[in-house]
Amino acid sequence: MLHFVAVVGALLLGACQTTGTPQRGTELNPIATPRGAQHAIGAVLYLHGKDSRNVRHEAEQRSPPMLNSLQSAGFDVFRLDLSPGDQAVGVFPNRVVPPAIRRLREAGYRPVYLVGQSAGGWVALMEIGKDALAGADGAIAFAPALNGYAPIANQVTLHRLTLDHLTNGRRVAIFHFRNDHLLLNWHGDAVRLSQTALSGRPDAMVRVPDLILGHDAAGEQSFADRYGDCLARFLAADRADQSVCPP
Repeated sequence: MLHFVAVVGALLLGACQTTGTPQRGTELNPIATPRGAQHAIGAVLYLHGKDSRNVRHEAEQRSPPMLNSLQSAGFDVFRLDLSPGDQAVGVFPNRVVPPAIRRLREAGYRPVYLVGQSAGGWVALMEIGKDALAGADGAIAFAPALNGYAPIANQVTLHRLTLDHLTNGRRVAIFHFRNDHLLLNWHGDAVRLSQTALSGRPDAMVRVPDLILGHDAAGEQSFADRYGDCLARFLAADRADQSVCPP
């Protein structure tokens, strides 16, 4: 595990410096009135993508409608609204997300799942590669990508390292979308790596929707209509079954 962290850290340092502490302005906000840990079936922490400037407004605009399905299913859903300074790739996973998970656990929430878009999706996958106490219990990653934040040559290596360290027994769903401009020429590699890493696991799924296109496709109502309820069932069930979601 230490080798994994060291390698990923070295790759990311080609893109940014990881200095400072989490900045003021990062907020943990519920999308609806929380039920509380005693009444919710768990917590979901949503990690938005990079480059939000007006933290609260942009995060609200970019919260996918499918989060409402998770809230309706009985989860308490929270957005981690990042300040611009906390969106640096080395700060985001290492100094911002783990304390947020810890806050939810200390409040009594079990399980704690991550849902992430773009860079947030990538960080969600990294987090469930950690040990059971530090990481989340599972993740849904929409268009996970670091293109533009790490050198292109490192993209496939980072993806492989991240996937290789996903812990069996933690449910995970990865959605790749056609016409994703951030994947450039390695969309096929990303899909193949995801499918190979998670093949044969009933608690894991990889989907490449046919008619829901683009990097931000998970934010569309059409995505919520097709996948919102099934992803809620996938996370809420006592035993995860990836077949509950359509291709």
